[in-house]
Amino acid sequence: MTTDDSTDDFRELLAHPAYDRPSGLTAEQLHRDTYRRLRRLRSAVGPAADLLADRARLCDLASWTAIRDPALFHALLVHYTLCLNGIAKFAADPAAALARLERDGDTGVLLLTEAGRSGSHRTIRTEARFDPATGEFVLHTPSVDAVKFPTATAADSPKTALVHARLITGGVDCGVFCFAVPLGGGHGIPPGLVISPAPEVATLPSDYAAVAFDHVRLPFTAWLSDGATIDEAGRCTDPLGSPEARLRRSMSPGAETWLALTAASAGMARAASAIAIRYSLTRTTSDALAAARPVLDCRNQHVELLGALADALALTTLTDSASKGSASDGSAPTSPTATDTTEPSRPTAVWAPWSAVDPLLPLFKAVAVDTAERVAASCRERCGAPAYVGTPLLMSYLSAAHAYRSAGGDNTLIRLDTARNMAANAGYEPPADDPPPALDTGEDFLDLARSCEHRLHALLRDRLAAAREGGEDEFTAWNDRSELALDTAGVYAERLLMERFAVGADPDLLLLHGVSWLRRRAGALLRCGLIGPTDLDTAERIAHEACDRLLPRAAVMVDAFGVDQAFTGTFMAADDYLSAFAAEFGLHASPWEERPADRVVQPRHVNVRNR
Repeated sequence: MTTDDSTDDFRELLAHPAYDRPSGLTAEQLHRDTYRRLRRLRSAVGPAADLLADRARLCDLASWTAIRDPALFHALLVHYTLCLNGIAKFAADPAAALARLERDGDTGVLLLTEAGRSGSHRTIRTEARFDPATGEFVLHTPSVDAVKFPTATAADSPKTALVHARLITGGVDCGVFCFAVPLGGGHGIPPGLVISPAPEVATLPSDYAAVAFDHVRLPFTAWLSDGATIDEAGRCTDPLGSPEARLRRSMSPGAETWLALTAASAGMARAASAIAIRYSLTRTTSDALAAARPVLDCRNQHVELLGALADALALTTLTDSASKGSASDGSAPTSPTATDTTEPSRPTAVWAPWSAVDPLLPLFKAVAVDTAERVAASCRERCGAPAYVGTPLLMSYLSAAHAYRSAGGDNTLIRLDTARNMAANAGYEPPADDPPPALDTGEDFLDLARSCEHRLHALLRDRLAAAREGGEDEFTAWNDRSELALDTAGVYAERLLMERFAVGADPDLLLLHGVSWLRRRAGALLRCGLIGPTDLDTAERIAHEACDRLLPRAAVMVDAFGVDQAFTGTFMAADDYLSAFAAEFGLHASPWEERPADRVVQPRHVNVRNR
């Protein structure tokens, strides 16, 4: 396949050896190689505007790229969904702006988060002051707390940075806008721009850096005005009408970012479960109780791994739902456009802007990366030492999911804002409180989740009301009930996930997903009076019975994922991991007892895929 042919078969595309991560590179060489592979991928994907307009295609690309190499996915995520997406939404002539990036071979990067405070997106301090004498903007970091960190800007390769800064003109703060700043490679570094590389990160490597601006002058065309204007007198007119609306609009590229992260999380969870189950089917164990048998025969192994498989498939249905535009139930308003002039009744945000951009997509992202991290951790643990030293892939999945708990919108802040809107019934209606009489089916666990959410919501509202009646200010009222708020929003997200999975899911996989949820949320269920000690025994029995029915089909189920040794480059994903291990390390297949005792086997090669 030539690199300039557009394709939708991203699995076939990414299976090419050109997307292997070479070994033995310095950190700088590694970052350059990541951008090289990204450029190749971009050429095959085709126009960025077309990709961003097709949610299903974007999610498919995100999923396969994350499975192949999480570090490459991270570069792709920032390039497409954050930088180029912002340019496509906000530039006066998006087609021309995107064409310039393609012509120059620029990689898109983002300069958004600031070092000095939590929730910095709401209080961005980087300034872009309009100079009416020259028609330029002066980009400036007023103090160390406004330094942009972390960013991917250290490698000297051609880039365009999407910079979020507070537009000030005529002494008036007009809100947070985006500015496009070419840098690196042939662009050079603009005078006054300071890039300080961060310590190297091994698990999700990128050219991280801290960036500060010392009165950097930008041409007027660097401003992505999104319909706003500045007249000859330096007065800014914004059709959105308020800095709060402008902030929400400037953060709107988050929608595609959350979609991509949800899809990537589902892909990594599927890959982790496929690798661990294949490995456990052929790795044997023996002890004083039994002769050699596959590790997957053990209850502690298959309950965890088949439960991980169920959770991965649940995330896949969540991705499918969101990518088809059905994330919202229709009760909450959509993200603002550049022509919105009114402030409709809508979910709001206090701790971060995300829930005001979209009420559900950031919540989907939060539950997706939490689930992927849990799945990757469980699968890595159940693959033992080889998952540390034999392949870096499971650790890469674990690290990426852990990083995205904070990146792409902090999960805790997302849940807190979600809980606040739930308590205000802003774009939210609680489900029915109709707990099941017994736990026999997956639908029973879904009904249990609905009742738990209903009661947590009522409890949160009651306790907040009592706090206010007692004279507590809003900070204290929420600060002292933050754990209850996080539980409430968390169960809401998990109920939405379970509802989507319940449509057409394998009954036994739905049962395992429900059992896993009950065990994690036992504290909340006890608080709500919905379970007792015997229910935990029931859940254990149900899990065992479901696993007994699923085990004969385990290999067939993971084969359907398309995550094999050929694609991942790891012997642990092979149907027979031990034969693949011997081949990868250049070991002969003849019986060891036939070898001379003093012979040392020299490996023929070392597979460096994804290392």
